[in-house]
Amino acid sequence: MIHIIETDANNWHFRFAHQYPELFNKYFVEAIGGHFGLELPSKAIARIENNGFRVLEARKLWGQIWQVQEYKSMFDNEYRGKSRLISAMVRLSRMLSASLVVQEAVNILLNPISAVVEQLTPLDNGQGLMVFCQKV
Repeated sequence: MIHIIETDANNWHFRFAHQYPELFNKYFVEAIGGHFGLELPSKAIARIENNGFRVLEARKLWGQIWQVQEYKSMFDNEYRGKSRLISAMVRLSRMLSASLVVQEAVNILLNPISAVVEQLTPLDNGQGLMVFCQKV
């Protein structure tokens, strides 16, 4: 079986967002469809294994480097006033995503950087998980 799971994360975006539990719930849980139990990727893998599956491969999704428009999407709200860095990233995100061509060009340039960074960072930094598993 193949599972794609949205997870909690230890990346810097989620660590910042978790500092404000009410905002995290509003923008990282409810605004994206609601989650009743975000867990770290390592805990999701343990749960899968504890339910009689052997994990053949696990891949981290959506880790340290987001697509340029995501900063505006997730932090252009009350979070923006909580950090100068976040505020600057939201402004940059707005500017770069004002044109779809520019937005996609930046995202294409970020892809190889992201691929390297994701290889160097732990599984729990991903806010999503793709798991290939087999029933034991």
